Amino acid sequence: MPDIRDHGGNYGGRSPNLKPENIKRDVNISGVIGTLDPATAIAGTGFMTSGASSSLVTARDTTFTKYKEIKVPVSGQILVTFSLSMPGSQGFSSGKIYKNGIPVGAERLSGSGSYTVYSELITVSKNDLIQLYLKHTDGIGYAAARDYKVEYGYTAPPAPTVIQ
Repeated sequence: MPDIRDHGGNYGGRSPNLKPENIKRDVNISGVIGTLDPATAIAGTGFMTSGASSSLVTARDTTFTKYKEIKVPVSGQILVTFSLSMPGSQGFSSGKIYKNGIPVGAERLSGSGSYTVYSELITVSKNDLIQLYLKHTDGIGYAAARDYKVEYGYTAPPAPTVIQ
């Protein structure tokens, strides 16, 4: 490992913090290769993304249509929840979770005016878009959803001192 010198070229010895565990994985700083991994999400209720919404959305579409979307800032497993009801007098409401426009959750049905809370565990990568799609069976009544949120805790790596 090379010696560390200050801006004036004076010898300052080796930095005690120039260690693989303090450098991002596969980054080379003066011959030291990093092993530090980024934070990983763990499904749970320890943290909620800023995109969570308790606002009510309604849908008359007879095919699944996107109504809500949250971008997740970490990789790992998340818990996605939403409440679904069918406030009209006929048909069924359906809700489904998508990731980046691709269905990943089970189709959830409601034939009741009361709200039912549904949840899904989804594995994500940083910056994935987690979306709530809704539809109604006949287009005369409507689907109603609220309380859409993505929840997770995360394991953080040790606080690094040297990062490139």
